[in-house]
Amino acid sequence: MGWEPELGLEALEERKATLVEAILGTNSSLIGKTIRQSHFRERYGAIIVALHRQGVNLKHDFENVPLAFGDVLLIEGQTDSVARLVQTEHFVNLSEPNTPALRKRKAPVALGCMAGFIVFGILGVDAFTLAFLAAIVVTMTGCVRPSEAYAAIEWRILFLIAGMLGIGEALGSTGGAALIANALTERFAPLGPVALVAVLYFLASFLTEIISNNAVAILLTPIALQVSQTAGCDPRGLLVAIMFGASASFATPVGYQTNTYVFGAGGYRFRDFLKIGVPLNLLMWLVASLAIPWIWPLFP
Repeated sequence: MGWEPELGLEALEERKATLVEAILGTNSSLIGKTIRQSHFRERYGAIIVALHRQGVNLKHDFENVPLAFGDVLLIEGQTDSVARLVQTEHFVNLSEPNTPALRKRKAPVALGCMAGFIVFGILGVDAFTLAFLAAIVVTMTGCVRPSEAYAAIEWRILFLIAGMLGIGEALGSTGGAALIANALTERFAPLGPVALVAVLYFLASFLTEIISNNAVAILLTPIALQVSQTAGCDPRGLLVAIMFGASASFATPVGYQTNTYVFGAGGYRFRDFLKIGVPLNLLMWLVASLAIPWIWPLFP
């Protein structure tokens, strides 16, 4: 350039920079820390140039705002540094899909393990033993790398399940589950199997908008089993109702991780979820209440 000889300046090094938009993931250790506290630039060789949260661009002093799950960050840095960063557990890359290379040569091994699990499970072999053996085989044969298997474990969900198991056991041992089950049976059993399925589905669907679907399933399962004993019906339909209801989280952006990702990336408002999610929840409730007792009859 013309000004370089005049000023005596010389380019020492040129590096290509890139911009990437990413969402802060659920497993990120950055959650709860500010950008300054995390020493982001020194640690990752990149900088955060913008922060977007719940439809609002935080423009003023966003480096001192504690990061939260679902925040959308605009990251700038060297191409290789940013590429490594968005492939970690911290972020979900919005700029380009992060699709791992398929190991097609290992597909027969994985399919064989799945088929073996199903066949021997039908024959009565313990499911835990089969799952353990299948995990060993797919790891030793290279279908899944040990680091990938470890990263896939949702430790917070495991601890949540362990804690909710204690609550479920407490409901059973203290008579709380029986108390709730008796109240539900007395009020809804005379109305027929559709009413029993509908009330349990509604409870599961309502609670899953507030807390984790795993926690809802563990919390309501002992109640459903107690209802089946009190009403003298087959528990399968009631358990299926809880399973579907706990998975029907459409009305809030906090009910499920995917909702939060969409909420942050799309710039939606809370009421957008209510407008679409509540009618969808009601439709699913109606269909499930009618279909489940027909497919899994509660009474012979």
